[in-house]
Amino acid sequence: MFRAHPLIFMTFLYAAGIGLAETFHLPILSLILFTGGLALLALLSMRWQMLATVILGLALVSLGCLRWTQQRIQVYDQALASVANYAQIWVAGKIEPPIEYQNKRCQFDFRLLAAAPHGTWQAARGKIRIHAPRAKQPYPMGEILLVRGRWLRALPGRNPGQFNQLRYFQTHGLQASLIVRQEGRVVPTGIRKEVGFISRTGAWQMQQRLQAIMQKRFARPALPILKGLLLGRRSSIGQETQTSFARTGVIHVLAVSGLHVGFVILIFMAVAAIFRIPRNWMIGLVLAGIWAYAWLTGLKPPVMRATLMATLFLVAYLQDRLTSTANLLALAALIILLIRPGELFQVGFQLSFSAVAGILYLYPKIERWVKATGWGARLFRFGLTRWVMGLLILSLVAQLGTLPFTLYHFHRVSLLALISNLFVIPAIFLTVATGFLALLISPISAGLSSIFATVTQTTILAVANFIHFLAQFRYAAIENIHIQSWQILLFYLIGLLIFEWHNRRRRAFLLLSVLLVLNLHVWAAVHRGSPKLMVMFLDVGQGDAALVRFPHGQTLLVDAGPAGFNFNAGKEIVFPVLQHLGIHRLDAVLITHPHLDHLGGLEEILPMIKIGQVIFADTGYIAKPFQNLLKKLHQFHINMSIARRGDVLTNFAPVQIWIMGPAPEDAKIQKALNNASLITQIRYGKTAFLLMGDTEAKGEGKVLAFGGLLKSAVLKAGHHGSATSTGPKFLQQVHPTWTILSLGAFNKFHHPSPVVTSRLAHAGSDTLRTDLLGAILFQSDGRQIRRIAWRSGPAGR
Repeated sequence: MFRAHPLIFMTFLYAAGIGLAETFHLPILSLILFTGGLALLALLSMRWQMLATVILGLALVSLGCLRWTQQRIQVYDQALASVANYAQIWVAGKIEPPIEYQNKRCQFDFRLLAAAPHGTWQAARGKIRIHAPRAKQPYPMGEILLVRGRWLRALPGRNPGQFNQLRYFQTHGLQASLIVRQEGRVVPTGIRKEVGFISRTGAWQMQQRLQAIMQKRFARPALPILKGLLLGRRSSIGQETQTSFARTGVIHVLAVSGLHVGFVILIFMAVAAIFRIPRNWMIGLVLAGIWAYAWLTGLKPPVMRATLMATLFLVAYLQDRLTSTANLLALAALIILLIRPGELFQVGFQLSFSAVAGILYLYPKIERWVKATGWGARLFRFGLTRWVMGLLILSLVAQLGTLPFTLYHFHRVSLLALISNLFVIPAIFLTVATGFLALLISPISAGLSSIFATVTQTTILAVANFIHFLAQFRYAAIENIHIQSWQILLFYLIGLLIFEWHNRRRRAFLLLSVLLVLNLHVWAAVHRGSPKLMVMFLDVGQGDAALVRFPHGQTLLVDAGPAGFNFNAGKEIVFPVLQHLGIHRLDAVLITHPHLDHLGGLEEILPMIKIGQVIFADTGYIAKPFQNLLKKLHQFHINMSIARRGDVLTNFAPVQIWIMGPAPEDAKIQKALNNASLITQIRYGKTAFLLMGDTEAKGEGKVLAFGGLLKSAVLKAGHHGSATSTGPKFLQQVHPTWTILSLGAFNKFHHPSPVVTSRLAHAGSDTLRTDLLGAILFQSDGRQIRRIAWRSGPAGR
């Protein structure tokens, strides 16, 4: 098998090296020496084929480690390495398109030419991502700009299971973000750098011209969808539309990808067939067409992946060497990973190659199986039914190929994907073909362009209405499925085992591989040892949420984060974290007090997860958001209970939760609710965590009555580290090793107070801020508490 498909094994080994470098922090100099030494050894041992093959395999693994380590290091400019988070800094450079707009803000990549990290201008290199106000006049392309904002380094996922921004930035060569608050902080200099037509800026300018034509030819609600389909400008497509397309398994048609490159290939092949262009010229025409399309869409990674794959296949076909499509697919992956090794971790890369691999491997097998049946043979005799069956099989095998990655990243599987794709893909092909014709003909004939535009708009609206109709079915998709990374490997091994069962050697190898993966998983669980108490303070922005997992598996959520106009912590942070951790039930939710930044996220997760009970303070709060939440809890038949000072919650044994506040006279107050917060101490053996809610100095003074019982190694400070909380006497009594400040970046309250951070430093407590560190995790075995680096790889240490 190795001799038949050598590139598959080479690509697999190189990718394994990238994965190792992500998991383990390896010095680059050692990797250079090791990789070079292995390559030299492989050359010297060429006469011993087996030995040379093994050494070459190790060299490929080492090369993968080296390449990803190098990519992560070379992103950073040394002159900017010392810039602190949130520091104000001036930079000079020029915009790299595209500019993405959302409401009153926009974001774009910025190629650095100079920076003033410490007040003195100096040359700088690399790219950053700028988030700025939407200007009245578009920011000028090709002109050098001066920009002032706050420097913000990327984190490798602010919460477990969340988007790994650091890895994304390293993959795309981005050093950090610059947050610009005021429009006047982006200053054009009037100095222009020449823009070549074939550059990305040239493509952006062409897109702008085409968008102007689209504004004339198409109307809402078709226009935002068509911008995504034709130009890759998906940001203006509404959330409801995206959700409907996702539930029905056709979300892939909304973003330019391999499917759209395939459409372009079919269009140019049809043109070649109509004009009877010879094969060699036809392939040249198709290659020119797909690379022009890739340029027009801004050379986006999904289009580049598909274009590279198509180029390799077409060149092989041109030279009559289309013998091993699997090797060509592996070669395309290897080239991409050599250029940008971080693509391995991008969901688009995983879905693209798993879909094509599924098609290449499974399509002929399932087609043969269908034809072997009597009904299948009859269906394949006729043109229309043969075409329908081919499309159904194609959709099925592509979905099977991507299924584990779809479940891992999106936690959803569509049950209507086969039906929806059968109708949607031909309709989208017609939309793309007539849409581009409308744009291309517009300068020549406005009347003919309008005819094609009408066909395009009618078709896409019919597709959207059809998808919205299907998405309404309750069982259109199975939601909230969570799988772990090792289960992805297990899925593919079992799939290969089923389809290779007839081959004795492959069957034995795959059986052993399945057993090995299962054994490693079991022994890894054994190695983790006895159950421990886990307390995780989530990064929910300017609010509070903490997840507690007890030694025997019960779970408690203390507060659920904020909710606002366009953000809900329950939906966007708390529930995804629960999914990622495989938590399908919360035994209890404790709301410290009825402020929106603490309870706002709870209502959103009520339909998503089972909740045993919700615990409140003994408050008479009558504000509308709180009363709405109580009604929702009644609707979902969730038990509610009241906790008072002096209560001990013992249903999480061997862990106890002591309620230390609020004082009875503070619990019922209708104003200044911060001091009506439940103060909870989580006690396990000799260890303790103290969570203060939003308690301020008045409430802290009353809790001092507990004396030495207050002592806790971990303190979640009251009121987000404001100057009104965490007083000196209180700190002296608690004597925390670690103090958690739960707050949002650039919050309007200017939390935390420098007075509080100085006080914590003076008290010898290690201050941990969620705005800087993301989620913060602790484990206790009842004897000692350890802070756990929950992120994988060096970034998590």
